[in-house]
Amino acid sequence: MDTTDSRSRKELLAELMTIREMNGASPRCVKDSESELEWNNLVHGTLLRLALKNDD
Repeated sequence: MDTTDSRSRKELLAELMTIREMNGASPRCVKDSESELEWNNLVHGTLLRLALKNDD
């Protein structure tokens, strides 16, 4: 467990929700025959925004 993370429980739960939404986007893109560009935007774009959001 990372004890140096000072984010609140609310912030951590919001991050978890984003990850769950991203996890659901991938099979949805396959089911809906979305383009690779759309898949990249939904999955990789979300991941990059999440990773860089707390980079001050």
